[in-house]
Parts: sequence; structure tokens; C-alpha cells
Amino acid sequence: MYRRVMKLVAPIALFGLAACGVETIETDMTLDDAVYMSALEEEDLGTEEGEDPADSEEVSEEVDACSLEAIRERVMNRFDRNQDGQVDGDEQSEMSNHFGGDENSGVGHGHAHGRRHGHHGLRGHGHKKLKRLKFIYDVDGSGDLSDEERAVLEGDLVARCENKRAYLLENFDADGSGDLSDEEKEAARDARRAAHEERRAQRLAEIDTDGDGEVSSEERAAAREGRESRCEARRAAMLEQFDADGDGELNEEETNALREYLREWVRGEHIGEGRPF
Repeated sequence: MYRRVMKLVAPIALFGLAACGVETIETDMTLDDAVYMSALEEEDLGTEEGEDPADSEEVSEEVDACSLEAIRERVMNRFDRNQDGQVDGDEQSEMSNHFGGDENSGVGHGHAHGRRHGHHGLRGHGHKKLKRLKFIYDVDGSGDLSDEERAVLEGDLVARCENKRAYLLENFDADGSGDLSDEEKEAARDARRAAHEERRAQRLAEIDTDGDGEVSSEERAAAREGRESRCEARRAAMLEQFDADGDGELNEEETNALREYLREWVRGEHIGEGRPF
């Protein structure tokens, strides 16, 4: 049975929109997990995380298909190297590394230009994000998603795609045709690249305190401390917003209110507005 009282640290540590500290996760993602992560990958439309969009063709895909089946096919085409209809072994590890991510993606290790998100790095950021995502929908507290809970999550991800499509049309359908032409899709991609580069330059400026274009171990340690401090601030903000009775804990009702609030973000109801905290 779901516990009536849940300490604040439980929900916030799992999906408080930032994870404090570093966590190494060795478990490979499943294909379903990768589909969920792919559905959330347009981060420059609403948060600070995500894959470098410069090499992405997702704008074309996003406006043409809003279904998890289409996303699954896209993931399979990308990672099923031997085309046997499965993603396993090295293919699964590659997929897990891609969507698992690196906490320091976007600023590189040692050099300003860095490397593409999710490759050859610590599995951490995306896996934590997946845990937070699953917490939102694990309403019975079982530690896994039932068929019913998974159906709710998948329905919200389809709604996200539809909201994202509406956002793209509103901002890039210059001729008002109701569809994006090739030129309009390229404009959307250009805007995505520019936003990504701006965020990356801003992160580098914050971390590279001596301005030499490289990130030293000392600067990296300082940046980690800064992330942890910001994470604690977001936790405090969540406590203030959702701990209605002010007892320093989230009971069942308060936890469900937090879940519902974050479902709005999963559904893409706040695309373009930044981060919740």
C-alpha cells in the first residue's frame, strides 16, 4: 500500500528537475525507455538539457508524426545496426549511452568545444531523468510502471508531441499554411542550433572562470558545487510550493499535486517557458 506520508527527500531526489551530486548507473535502458527519452529530447523548447540539435533531423519528424510508434521506428532505425528487429548487446549499450547522457555535456572535458551529448561519457543525467519521469507515473509506489501507469505516460508523451507541433507551427509557419515547408523546417533547425550554442556558451562562461577556453579539474569541481547549490534551491522552492501543511514532508495529497504539476511539463503545456524551477 502507498505510504500516507513521504519524506520530502524521496520525490525531490528522484525527479526534482535536477539531481544533486554524481551517480553512476550501469543498467542499460530498454527500448521502451529509449522511446520515452527520445520523446523528451527537444529540450531546447523548454529546458536546459538535451542533445546537440545541429546534427538532428527531428524537426522534420516532429511535424510529420505524433506517435510513439513513429518514435520507436526512429530509434530502431538508429540503433538496430544489424537490422534483426532487436536492439541488444552493443546496440543496447550504444543506445543507453546516447540517451543516458553525460552530466557535463555541452561544455566538454578539458576543451571548450566538447563532444556530442550522450556518447563516451558517464551514464548519469539521462538515467536520472528517466528515474524522475517514472516516479511521476508510479502512483502506486511499486517501483515500476504497471500497464495502466505506462499507458498514462505514453498518452502524455503523445500530447507533448502535439503541443510541440503546435509550438513549431506557431513560431515557424511563416506562410500560415498549417504545415512547415522545407525552408521553414530549416529555420526551426537554425533557431534550435542557435539556442543550443547560446546555452553552451553561457555554461562555458560560467564554468571557465579564467577564460582560457578550457575547463580545468578545479573549475569542474566548482561547477559541480554550483549545480548542487542550485539543486538545493529548487528543492526548497518545491517544498515551499507543495508542502501545503508546512510540516517539511510531502504527504500523499501533496505528492500527487507535485506529480500532476510535473505531468503538465511532460505534456509540453509549458513549452518555451524555461524550467519549472
